[in-house]
Amino acid sequence: MSGYGVRLFRPTSYPRDVAAKTDLKAWALATSALLFLFIGFAKGTIDLPVDVTILACLVLCLALIPYFRTAASPTSPVTLALAALIMWLAFRLLPDFPAWGLRKLATVVLFGVPAFIAGIVIAKDERLRGATMRILAYAGLPASAAVIAVAAMGNPYAFAAIGSGGYQLTGIFLALSAVSAAVIRQPVLVGVAALGCAVTGHISSALFGLVATVLVFANNRDWHTAGGAAIATGCTITLYTLLVAPPLVFMRLLWKFGGVLLVWMNQPVSPEEAASSLGTTHLGAGLNSLLEAMPEESQEYLVDVAAADRLGYFSAAWHSFMSAPLAGHGYGAVEYLGASYPHNAILEIAAETGCVGAALALATFGCATVAAARSRNGFVIGACTVLMLTAMVSGYFGTRLLLFAFGLAAGARHDR
Repeated sequence: MSGYGVRLFRPTSYPRDVAAKTDLKAWALATSALLFLFIGFAKGTIDLPVDVTILACLVLCLALIPYFRTAASPTSPVTLALAALIMWLAFRLLPDFPAWGLRKLATVVLFGVPAFIAGIVIAKDERLRGATMRILAYAGLPASAAVIAVAAMGNPYAFAAIGSGGYQLTGIFLALSAVSAAVIRQPVLVGVAALGCAVTGHISSALFGLVATVLVFANNRDWHTAGGAAIATGCTITLYTLLVAPPLVFMRLLWKFGGVLLVWMNQPVSPEEAASSLGTTHLGAGLNSLLEAMPEESQEYLVDVAAADRLGYFSAAWHSFMSAPLAGHGYGAVEYLGASYPHNAILEIAAETGCVGAALALATFGCATVAAARSRNGFVIGACTVLMLTAMVSGYFGTRLLLFAFGLAAGARHDR
């Protein structure tokens, strides 16, 4: 424990990108990039004559000007694959130009491209990486405290979020905070961010954040800090459970598993029939008993029947792709069980733009995965893991966070 004690509060050494000295210009770009990526926290609370997303994008573009040469350096396979994919998406707007497709393409070009360039610049400059990680790691402390306070003073079985960002954006931010804290060797901050992510209730962020944090420790071979982070996480989650309730993400895993189990059983998934349907199998009966042992306040959420929606969306996207495999139905022209996207970026591209789009999307994700892994940089690996895996179960292709991840991979280089 003495070794962990040092690492818990006073790390003795840092990775090269964290040890690099940062200047005002680096802090300005790192701050403007994160402000742009997470402007959703303030978008519904700040009343300005100009859309705050557009304003944040303009600020980021100004901060990127001094780094123009860095961004314009030799093109990576990720950039080439992404550029080809965007051109194909634009082509598949023809001949009907669906409104949703036009909006998605405009999002990619106007907001996604600046985020992509910011990712390239940050990945290439160790000072920028250090500044970005420090902001994310230390901002996770007040962010987690806010989420925990909302849950403790309100309903711990409801989603908790920062400002107007929603629980998904909050979860992603806290997952990136945990990853950054792992890189800069601050296990207490890892534990606090992990608790905040669990309280928020976004399962994808909690699971992918855990995977990414483990990958960071494995990449850095920093098992002392990993042990301290595990202790800090266990202590914070135990304390929260004793004082408030089980973190929401644990409850939602049970509820969602119940919903998926009902689908596999081909049973009705209405809330009224959920509990009785689960009891028809040994596995379901055991799950039901566990759910009923939870606090009374959570009983109305016994089974999250909406969990079946993801499987339904994926199935709808696949059937849409199979009905028009060559060129798809048109970018933005497909409806998935009443939704405008299937919560999986690759299936979305496949259904709407066919084999060519699917191949380009797979190439983009594949090149980004290889580039991030070869970089051997903890932040690039961790952030790409969180953001790219999240795109497989949430949102649509072309969001700022996904394009930022592609940028990190495109700008990554072999640091060791």
